[in-house]
Amino acid sequence: PKYISWLQYLSWFRLTLLFYYGISSLWRVFRGRKYNPLRERVDSVELDSRQIFIATLFLMTLIFLAPTVLIYLIVFATLRFSVIGTKRALEILARIEDELITQIVAF
Repeated sequence: PKYISWLQYLSWFRLTLLFYYGISSLWRVFRGRKYNPLRERVDSVELDSRQIFIATLFLMTLIFLAPTVLIYLIVFATLRFSVIGTKRALEILARIEDELITQIVAF
């Protein structure tokens, strides 16, 4: 069905956004800041060395995986859009063929 490929693309896109939101959030933690959703601003935060160490480990893991995730999204989005473009081109060719056949029969 049509909606499965769209849902798959949407889920991968959302996963990529979540990935990059995680990187930005961990970068703020690494700098001693955190986002306060109640006041919709970035506040300062005091963290101990264990918390900073864990945040740094997660941040480095996400940063090293970022190019892989980005290339994965680009490749599969390109494949999806090329399939859609090919499908549209074939639909247009089918319409042209139908028009030509009706004109030949009507002649």
